[in-house]
Amino acid sequence: MPMLARGMPRPASSIRTLLATALRSRREELGLTQDAAAERCGINARYWRQIETGKHSPTFDVLDNALQALEWTWPDLAEHLHPARRSEKHAPAATHRLLDEAWAAADKKDRELLRAALRTVELGLDIATRDKK
Repeated sequence: MPMLARGMPRPASSIRTLLATALRSRREELGLTQDAAAERCGINARYWRQIETGKHSPTFDVLDNALQALEWTWPDLAEHLHPARRSEKHAPAATHRLLDEAWAAADKKDRELLRAALRTVELGLDIATRDKK
């Protein structure tokens, strides 16, 4: 089991595992092979497989490319990471809670990714809120 910086074991539902599951699920939903998804993303297939199995965390740029390759937005990813929260009346609060939980389980590299994701999700939610008015 991977260890956190302070020697504490990483929870089984770490952000890396959640992200791996989300990407694999979306790829399969689109009927893509791992090789095809990697090609669309602009990375080699071995690296894609390591991301999908949770062995490696993608950089922000790779994750952003992966979302585009899988025809997903950052808010789509956030919703997929915790589908039970999709129906909550206050989706922005649910997204913040989800990211707070992920932050608690994340290592330094994962936290950099989460910071960027949070900024992007907040921007998307602000735009969606304005569009509804």
